[in-house]
Amino acid sequence: FARAAAAGLSAALVAIPLSIGLGIFALLPLAAAGSSENVDRLLALGAQSGLLSVAFGTITLLAFSLLPRRGPLLVIAPGSILAFLVGAATAQAIGELAASPALALACLALLTAAAGALQVLFGWLRLGNVAKYVPHPVTAGFQNAAALLLALGQVTMITGTALGEWLAHPAQALAAAPPLALLVGLVSLLACMACSRVVPALPTIPIGMLAGTLAHHLLALGGAAHALGPTVLSTGAGHTQAGEAPLQGALSIASVLQASPQLWQALPALALAALPVAIIASLDTLLSAKAIENAGRRRMNSNGLLLSVGSANLFGGIAGAVPSTINLASNFAALRAGGLNAVGLAVSAAIALATLAASGVLLSLLPRAAVAGALLWMSWYVLDRWTLQSLPRLLARGSAGRGRLGLDFVVIALVTMATIAFDVLVAVGIGLLIAVLFFVFRMSGNIVRRGYDASQIGSRKARPARITRLLGEHGSRIRILELEGAMFFGTAEQLVALLERARRLGVSCVVIDLARVTEIDSTAGRLLAHEATLLAHAGVQVALCGLAGRDSVRHSLARTGVLDVIETATLECDVDRAIEWAEDQLIMAHLSSIGEPLELEFERMDLFRDLDADAAAALRARMQRREYAAGEVVFREGDPGAALYVIARGSASVRLAIDRGDELARERLGSPALDRGAGEDHVRMVTFAPGTVFGELSLLDRERRSATVSADEPLVCYCLDAAALERLRLEHPEVALTVLRNVSRALVERLRNTTRAIAHLSA
Repeated sequence: FARAAAAGLSAALVAIPLSIGLGIFALLPLAAAGSSENVDRLLALGAQSGLLSVAFGTITLLAFSLLPRRGPLLVIAPGSILAFLVGAATAQAIGELAASPALALACLALLTAAAGALQVLFGWLRLGNVAKYVPHPVTAGFQNAAALLLALGQVTMITGTALGEWLAHPAQALAAAPPLALLVGLVSLLACMACSRVVPALPTIPIGMLAGTLAHHLLALGGAAHALGPTVLSTGAGHTQAGEAPLQGALSIASVLQASPQLWQALPALALAALPVAIIASLDTLLSAKAIENAGRRRMNSNGLLLSVGSANLFGGIAGAVPSTINLASNFAALRAGGLNAVGLAVSAAIALATLAASGVLLSLLPRAAVAGALLWMSWYVLDRWTLQSLPRLLARGSAGRGRLGLDFVVIALVTMATIAFDVLVAVGIGLLIAVLFFVFRMSGNIVRRGYDASQIGSRKARPARITRLLGEHGSRIRILELEGAMFFGTAEQLVALLERARRLGVSCVVIDLARVTEIDSTAGRLLAHEATLLAHAGVQVALCGLAGRDSVRHSLARTGVLDVIETATLECDVDRAIEWAEDQLIMAHLSSIGEPLELEFERMDLFRDLDADAAAALRARMQRREYAAGEVVFREGDPGAALYVIARGSASVRLAIDRGDELARERLGSPALDRGAGEDHVRMVTFAPGTVFGELSLLDRERRSATVSADEPLVCYCLDAAALERLRLEHPEVALTVLRNVSRALVERLRNTTRAIAHLSA
């Protein structure tokens, strides 16, 4: 219980100060043109709206976690992009209307609730995966615009004068600015910077706000109160705002509808703004959830997230809250403290409600300049990290992919400038148009990631020299096509053209890797099924692979009849195993005999090459026969060993243990599908067939084993250890020399195959 409560407390300490600042940021556009009294009231209402977001959002997610299907245990709070977007959209909806605090809060409540209802609809319609089609440059443009406007908005918070007034009448704005407010903001900013660098485990924003608040009140005690800016809840605004009812949004809607037709006039603009707000809110939620998935190693249901977060925005919006999303900072703080459960979430909700209840006192003590300093620090972190990291590559001459990177930056700049300079809804429209164009371009692009044949890149199965020569001569009859992206009519036509070309060239087998395919529509599936039927009539086998755990793609193939006309033995395999299967079919087709003997004769093994009968007998007499059951380990990575093995029957694979979450290692090793071991993950490096030698490195350098080798099936092999090789060297030196030459030849052949594959991949 104590650990769970500590995690909830850690999350609340981060989320609550942040929500106060972003709630103010959401209502700042509405306060820019209002009277002084309205500004004071709007900023205080904004702070309370932010607190409502945390309280209602956390309570809603706590309720979802208690349902039978259990929703996510997460803290949600206002997001910077959402606060900016909903504030700007509300300001635009009000337009030239006389903006009273009640009208502003009612519009904000309606917009937030409508966006939440749309999020619930997205989740109910299972549209959670659609967000991945929104290109990153579009969201980066909104994020960078929000960061810039968040920073610029603090000019008003610190000085009490709008940015436009500073640009139009700088002398008058400077004269009206409280001189020590800038110092308070600077103290808050520097405290945030110092905390993030020196003690990153502490919550940065509350530390910054606390430092600015202490500086403000110490200066006031020193007699400088007249030179300091106001607090969030200005005493001149009256007592009503300190005692606002928690359901302030609902009360505002009801009162405004009864007392004034102005809200009716704003409804069309609010309805128009609800969809883009809902889309950006959903995208922000799903991207944040992905970051928490990667950090916490736990899967989340995208559609369930939209249902729960959308419900929080629906109910919170009615109460007068600004839109919420998954707050990364508070959830990471909870993870560091041990992770959230229902108890921790309840603690966070209780603290948020208590803070809301005491908001009148707290906000009257919290200086606006202290909030502004903390938000200035936050604006730097709101900037899209990918934009900052990619800018040097864009400016560097000759950098790879500079043209495509330049196009991404054009999109980012276009969305950012449209958001700042024109209209937020226009910017959202531009962003969505760009997303559609990106989608169309991607759908019309080349679905084939890579195409090659087995003579260029074969499987990671080491075979005897005679079989290797056979594959080198006939491997071009195995064609491999690695696909990526979504298969629609246009991209499927490209694949069909390649399959027709393979049929004309006399290919015997086509391996199609679907591991990177995201979707297959019915038209593409029917095209593939028709072409696979034509290939089968021509004697060409079609093998699909990469479908392990890909149920949606598999169902698409089954519905369109593809699985009825293609080879299904390789569906669960990765591309390497599928190539190995195709090589086995090719080998069987070219063997002159009906089958191989139960055990391979010694003279057909690579180690016995160029040895006459007497020399072969001398070598065989010094080798030990060993048998292993399927799955049994021959030796493990790190074991001492000074012996080589040559396979007489069966096969053995080399497996290297990698970290369960190490996606980079998985990609570099070229195997998206891992062979599972007991409690850990392994990737197959190579498989040895009858006649091949393995384990020779430890015989040559006497080092520990560099990988694990285990039997794929009942295995018979012969072992030559260092002592036996030394006796052979003393008694039959010419035989020992031939053995070492054969071992060296096997190593060289493997190195050449690897070099050839690398050269093809680099081309």
